[in-house]
Amino acid sequence: MTRRLDGKVAIITGAGSVGPGWGNGRATAVRFAEEGAKVFAVDRDAERLRETVEGVNKAGGAVATHLCDVTRAEDVAAMVDACVKAYGRIDVLVNNVGGSAAGGPVEMSEETWDAQVDFNLKSVFLGCKYVIPVMEKQGGGAIVNIASTSGIRFTGNAQVGYAATKAGVIQLSRVVAVQYAPKGDPREHGRPRPAAHADGGGAPGETARRGRRHGATQAAPEAHPARDRGRRSRHRERRAFPRLGRGALRHRNGNNRRRGNERPLRLKPGFPFSGAGARPACRAESRAPRRPTRPRAVPARFRG
Repeated sequence: MTRRLDGKVAIITGAGSVGPGWGNGRATAVRFAEEGAKVFAVDRDAERLRETVEGVNKAGGAVATHLCDVTRAEDVAAMVDACVKAYGRIDVLVNNVGGSAAGGPVEMSEETWDAQVDFNLKSVFLGCKYVIPVMEKQGGGAIVNIASTSGIRFTGNAQVGYAATKAGVIQLSRVVAVQYAPKGDPREHGRPRPAAHADGGGAPGETARRGRRHGATQAAPEAHPARDRGRRSRHRERRAFPRLGRGALRHRNGNNRRRGNERPLRLKPGFPFSGAGARPACRAESRAPRRPTRPRAVPARFRG
């Protein structure tokens, strides 16, 4: 192991697992412990935390547990205070609590909708609200908010509450990242700077590959003089939060070529004109991308 989190303190909400085996929270807690972090595992069910604690201990990490309902402000404030008392600081917050409920706006009850907002979005808001002041006092920190591909596109099931709240998590993360990115000091390479990032589902290893492609998710103002040339806010947002590539919003086949039904449309003017001052009619023409052609071989009888 690279011990990248050696000595860091990480709060992980939803650190248990709904069923037996591995869940997002349990896997994150064990992996952080393997990298040297001190884990503050949070869940509302003590039994769910038991297997997580066993996994962290087996990895040779330090772990403390705390029972909390992350949809209640007083519980979240108490959680933050307990972590500071146990370890003295908070370097990482992983807002992992979430869950889906089936149904569109007609089928879903108002009570279920409210519960989805509290469970998926309010929990993230409260975690940021009470942890960020601690990170500001100590000079840095990192926040990871678990989102979902349901927040950016339809994934095959009508779960309007889940999709809407996960989209909210993504935008909340963008706003927090841009707001606090300038407070980091790029000269302190060993200390995580204030940042927030929304992490969604995907194939195994996709999160690591995405992180390597985009590099740091935030930067201080002095590190980017281009901000002073009229592109300040846009440049800040690009550096504060990784942009979604085309592949996240458009399905592609294995070799990354456009599908047949994704050919671009080009408008061509039609003639003749009809009447004085009339505009040319336009028609849509579908054109497939041109494929490079290989030069033909010259027959021997034509060669000089």
